[in-house]
Amino acid sequence: MQWLRCTKGPALIFAISGLAVSSGTAWSATRWVNDDGLVFAPPGMNCDNPGYPTIQSAVNAAAPGDRINVCPGTYTEEVTIPAGKDNILLRSVQAWAAMIKAPPVMLGPTKAIVRVTGASGVTILAFTITGPGGTLCDSLRYGVRVDTGGSADILGNHITHIHDTPLGGCQNGVAILVGRRAEATTGSARIVGNVIDNYQKNGPTVSNTGSHADIAFNRILGIGPTVLIAQNGVQASGGATATIRHNFVADNIYSPQTFASTGILLFQSGQVNIGHNTLTSNDVGVDMSEPAAGSTTANNRVRASTFDGIALFPATSNQIAYNKTDQNNGPGIGVYTSQSSAVQQNVRTVRQLNRAGCAFACEWRADASRGFQRWLSHLSISFGARRPASRKR
Repeated sequence: MQWLRCTKGPALIFAISGLAVSSGTAWSATRWVNDDGLVFAPPGMNCDNPGYPTIQSAVNAAAPGDRINVCPGTYTEEVTIPAGKDNILLRSVQAWAAMIKAPPVMLGPTKAIVRVTGASGVTILAFTITGPGGTLCDSLRYGVRVDTGGSADILGNHITHIHDTPLGGCQNGVAILVGRRAEATTGSARIVGNVIDNYQKNGPTVSNTGSHADIAFNRILGIGPTVLIAQNGVQASGGATATIRHNFVADNIYSPQTFASTGILLFQSGQVNIGHNTLTSNDVGVDMSEPAAGSTTANNRVRASTFDGIALFPATSNQIAYNKTDQNNGPGIGVYTSQSSAVQQNVRTVRQLNRAGCAFACEWRADASRGFQRWLSHLSISFGARRPASRKR
């Protein structure tokens, strides 16, 4: 596989057109889609001689393992890739030049622009996937959704404006959803090298026991300070497992401060490993709220948080190590009613601000050469009122 670096945003890496996205994949047929075509002769030969006017018509005709090349243009449709369409590669032939746009009225039951439901090994590569929804509350729920045991590689896309019109306070508008506990459905995904911005509620979200996501090398941007809604850049919840690494997550800030927006939120998740991310200008950088034992937050840079850089509330038998926190208004690392978690070799700068009333030295400065390690065991530590994160169920 050949890898190229995206020029938009920091360290966004993705497999791009014409290359083997999954090792060993051999496409049965190549189908061409062009909304500007005049004559269509399936499966098509190129953008000048396409086989289909819409993406969904090509998906409907596709056999497992087919490649669908989508030519530049705006495709206002809901795309569903159902069971029986395994290993389909859905690809914009020019990065971000093929736009899949939400219709004014979403007719599908999940209100997702692109839905992978029951199909496995699907690849969605290099599209612009965009809203907004056509009306007020609940007009558009998801940019991409993976459910019913489906799996997808979501690579190198720009997923944007997943929100109502206007953007408001309703709890819909999730850029990418993988599984959903509230609907007893699962999914799995690799979410790599995307730019995700202007979402209403959440960026990538993985939910439910049996769901898993690898979320890496993405640029994830909230809308900045807002009184409308408490956003989360990344969320793992409801027993889902995840690896969250090498992402840049910023601008998730809820101005009323009655709830906290987060860069990365774990809420009653399965085991999650968070590493090598940069989180800046969020209310809380990483919020570990009841993640499964064995979850880790390591080697992250967390700065300019409204409250805590990293918060454990509560978290049991987790590890927080080798993180750098600076210029946060609250603790670099806040530990709240947490037990048997290891907080070791984290570094904060002198400019870090301590929250008044801190009863324990939980903002760590460690000399790695001395191998400093401190175990927190059976502690109940109060830093005053902690603002709960606002999560999407």
